[in-house]
Amino acid sequence: MIFNVNFLIFVGVVILSFIILNFITKNAVKLKLIDKPNHRSSHSEPTPRGGGLIIMIGLIAGLIVFWLTGQIDFSPVQFIAYLSVILSMTALGVISDIVYIPIVLRLLCQFFIAAIAVFLLPVADLLVLGPLSLNGIWLALIFIVWIVANVNFFNFMDGLDGYAGFQTLIVCCLLLYLGYTTGSALIVSTVSIIIISLIIFLNSNLKSKIFLGDVGSYTLSFILILLSLFHPSFIIPVILAFSWFLFDATITLLRRIISGQAWFQSHRTHFYQRANIIGYSHQQISFTFLIFYLIFAGLGAAYFHTPNPMLIFLSVLICCCIACFIKTKEKQLLSNKISSN
Repeated sequence: MIFNVNFLIFVGVVILSFIILNFITKNAVKLKLIDKPNHRSSHSEPTPRGGGLIIMIGLIAGLIVFWLTGQIDFSPVQFIAYLSVILSMTALGVISDIVYIPIVLRLLCQFFIAAIAVFLLPVADLLVLGPLSLNGIWLALIFIVWIVANVNFFNFMDGLDGYAGFQTLIVCCLLLYLGYTTGSALIVSTVSIIIISLIIFLNSNLKSKIFLGDVGSYTLSFILILLSLFHPSFIIPVILAFSWFLFDATITLLRRIISGQAWFQSHRTHFYQRANIIGYSHQQISFTFLIFYLIFAGLGAAYFHTPNPMLIFLSVLICCCIACFIKTKEKQLLSNKISSN
């Protein structure tokens, strides 16, 4: 019986995802969901955005059915809170896709949504990192800041066809494994629906027909980080799976702050953007990093079973090697230009 219900849910998600995809691509101009190229863009043609709605609408509908059929062990209050924070972040993303929201107001909204999630949902109440033990209000505050930081880091890194979509897909697969291993029906249900809708989205995204938009980058990163906080043993594995996104976003942000640049303004100085500038295509970059995403997720899975700090060191080392490779290619290109002149 449960198998039949789940099969119908997933079929419904597929159908709904295609309907929303078709609706957005055909009505993007009317909906004001058009991404017009600017100095930060890695594309040259106006393209529909708001593709995250393809995933979010199917997710909300699917989760409601899962809960009503008793497959998600959340009280009514917890489930309503879970849906509410997802819907709130989705709404913030949609508004941001349509009109400009000042950075301070945007951050305040993100902090408020993150705080509601942390205080109303069953996130970990104790985190042990070696000799350091965190709990209570301090842990809650760290979780809130961590959620908001990752929402914005993910948004920074969403700039090439398939690039952020592949990262989301791999993190979802890791969470699916972790959720299945620990018997977390909520995590399994959530990421299963996301994976199905995401594959449909990626089919069009890789052809530059639609972008995630802020609604996608905000909400997907919010959900994945939030789910990782439900179990203390999930936090580091998910961080490892996000290794490259965290490395690129952090190094670039620090470099811009130290150099006195306006770090909060749009730019094209992330490593992945620099790789695109020196000649690598969207597909070359995204599919190459898909391999690295798989490696980082593998390190995350390994850490889940055997918490070894060397796995964290290895992920940082790989990130450094990637960054050095891109930097070397930049220097070679500059040298060739100077020689040709």
